[in-house]
Amino acid sequence: MKRDFDLIRNILLQIEDSPSTNLTIGNFIELAPENILAYHIHLIYEAGFIEAYDITCIGNNYPMYQIQWLTNAGHDYLDAIRNDNIWKDTKDNLLKIGGSASLEVIKTIASNIALKIIGL
Repeated sequence: MKRDFDLIRNILLQIEDSPSTNLTIGNFIELAPENILAYHIHLIYEAGFIEAYDITCIGNNYPMYQIQWLTNAGHDYLDAIRNDNIWKDTKDNLLKIGGSASLEVIKTIASNIALKIIGL
């Protein structure tokens, strides 16, 4: 399964906007099918972008998490890619290198775009 950077961004935005500290895959079901959501939430967890409890039970086909909140790293990543214009430009730049990169590279590209916008 390929990483969907738009889905990762949308999940992080919803976590940030939620007043709850008890989010599960059901809170994001309108974004993608359950198996795809579970995979991307796991990637976000592995990246250290969320504080979450592993609530995987016997019989689950994929990891399940109870999401508490974004970590500082999650906020930093989201702050870099939050602006729709910066996000579009970031994705356009990704296409120049094959359309994919690590989350850290994506954050760096977005941060550089933001710096150019403010003249630094």
